[in-house]
Amino acid sequence: MNLVDVIKHQLAGEVGKKLSGMAGISEGDLQKTIGVALPGLLSGLGSVASTKEGAEKVANAIGGLDSSMFGNLASMVGGGALQKGGSMLGNLLGGGVVDGLAAAIGKTTGISQALIKTALGYLVPLVLGSIGSSFKGGKIDANGISKLFSEQKQNIAASVPAGLNLDSISGFKALSNAGSAAVSAASKAPAAAASGLSGLLVPGVIIAALLAAAMWYFNKGSAEVDKVTETVGTATSGAKDVIDSTKDALANSLPSVDLEKMKGDAAGLFDSLSTDLGKVTDVATAEASLPGLQDSVLKLETLSGAMKILPADGKALLGDFVKGQLEKLNPIIEKISAIPGLGDSVKSVLDKLKTVLAEMMG
Repeated sequence: MNLVDVIKHQLAGEVGKKLSGMAGISEGDLQKTIGVALPGLLSGLGSVASTKEGAEKVANAIGGLDSSMFGNLASMVGGGALQKGGSMLGNLLGGGVVDGLAAAIGKTTGISQALIKTALGYLVPLVLGSIGSSFKGGKIDANGISKLFSEQKQNIAASVPAGLNLDSISGFKALSNAGSAAVSAASKAPAAAASGLSGLLVPGVIIAALLAAAMWYFNKGSAEVDKVTETVGTATSGAKDVIDSTKDALANSLPSVDLEKMKGDAAGLFDSLSTDLGKVTDVATAEASLPGLQDSVLKLETLSGAMKILPADGKALLGDFVKGQLEKLNPIIEKISAIPGLGDSVKSVLDKLKTVLAEMMG
């Protein structure tokens, strides 16, 4: 079975006619969109399903649909499931990835991003329904979803058009990074401990990235150590030893952190963020500034993670600086948030930005 071909066939004919009317797009443009969007959508779902937690999300999303319609997708068109497709897609892939995917598909097809995004929202319940029908009434669980996408990986990859660069979409690769981040940290920990991190003075941004990665591993990885060890195939006690040894090594390195350098790097980050926010005066400029704002949020999260495990003097130094920046940026963020007609993607980034800044204040 080639899942891509099966779904394409099911989306043709009556389903395609109904769907084009709902999405406000011609049948020809709809089929062109499906030809590009379906491989991208399946690639995204496959990346999500590559982790146990992600596979459970996909299985749960399918489980929330009316299984009696799986064999007849036309019956789903016009129903309540399609109206919830946009939020379903956002929950599975994340709003930023959905926006990036819609933009990439629009660039490839020449169809407006707004129409593409609408079509994607309608497509995802149909795609999930088609995936559900492939289980032929059997139990749809995380293991089954993982197995299906593993078997279909080559078919999905082969169907991606040459002009659709999924790797260029911000956050797309991160969909499957939950497990690999822990594996990477575990593999690098012994070498880091042996190299004597306390003797290194590296740029603040690199230190921030290192410490933030360590925070993910200590706080989230240790809490989900069973999942980590299942992935890397080691004993739980061994994984805990890695966590402890890495934590000790990084703790010893903290006195060498150049706090003034970190403050300088942070100042550059806030200056860039302030510039991006200053360009926003209406909906159009907000959309244009979205990639820069998303990038700033990611960098601020990294800095925030680093600050959490800095020594007291480091926290105080950067905390006072961040407080000043927060007082300056908050009114600007609130002003932008009040712009009428602001898109959900921009609102989401602004909310995330406020959350991260508040977290940095401790």
